[in-house]
Amino acid sequence: MGARNSSGIGAASKGQRGGRFRRRLERIYHDLVLGPRGYGRSVDSSVWEKQYRHGEWSALQGLDEMAHYAVIGGYTRLLHPAPAIFDAGCGGGELVKWMNPMFASYLGMDISEEAIVQANALNLNGTSFAVGDLEKWDTPLRFDIIVFNKSLYYTRDPRRTLLRFSEFLKPKGTFIISICEYGHNAATWARLDETVQWLHGIDVRNCKGQHWEVRVGRFSNASTNTRL
Repeated sequence: MGARNSSGIGAASKGQRGGRFRRRLERIYHDLVLGPRGYGRSVDSSVWEKQYRHGEWSALQGLDEMAHYAVIGGYTRLLHPAPAIFDAGCGGGELVKWMNPMFASYLGMDISEEAIVQANALNLNGTSFAVGDLEKWDTPLRFDIIVFNKSLYYTRDPRRTLLRFSEFLKPKGTFIISICEYGHNAATWARLDETVQWLHGIDVRNCKGQHWEVRVGRFSNASTNTRL
């Protein structure tokens, strides 16, 4: 019995090492090949779950993040008097604090169950939050504004993801996209530039040198017919 248990443990350990090695190879391939071409990199839900449970995203509540949240909130106020908003990758719901009560409805979605627990705990009128995967999400609802706040580059193909989410916009609906400047995120913008009609954009920097670019855009009819 002991020998069989030892063998099982050994096989499990070998499988774990193999999984870690495969993930390293995938990351190297992304950094060298996919990232420079504007493709994103997905992160397993278990990683997000651990980070939210341990409070690793609590910094989002601080002064360093304030400016780009305020810009997104300002855009929503100017774009529509009472929008139906979808926050794609909402985390613990920090963004909704900057928009409340300037919306008719607010739906936030995140892959982390713990993040959604934290968002629901805000208990704000007109809001709802759900667990979901950006790459698989589907809904019969339609929105005036869809926000990707530092979330779009966690999908394998940000441009294809944005095109799919355009189906959830009402006529004349808009995207608001916020991307932090690091890694290959400039290439992500370049890939989106090929098919998105940008209506406005603002660069935001804090005193620590952190930089975000926030843009408002939509797919034109020609863009939605573009082969991705």
